[in-house]
Amino acid sequence: MENIEKGKRSATLIREKTKEKLAAMHVDFDNHNRAIREYQPKFASYCGVTARSRISILKESWDKVPKLELHDLWLDIKV
Repeated sequence: MENIEKGKRSATLIREKTKEKLAAMHVDFDNHNRAIREYQPKFASYCGVTARSRISILKESWDKVPKLELHDLWLDIKV
């Protein structure tokens, strides 16, 4: 059996062009408000990168993040 080397994980980069493309996509949600179907992976990736870029990793929990920061993050993701 051949040893096939897996690709290594790398940083995810969300550039403005990708953000514009994502905004044009229709993301569907299930009854529990989870993204589903075709664009779910791109949407999840965008949410993660956006949250990491806006919220400090030094926060112990989401409860410690100021409401204004959470609101701004939510507005960005909703776009």
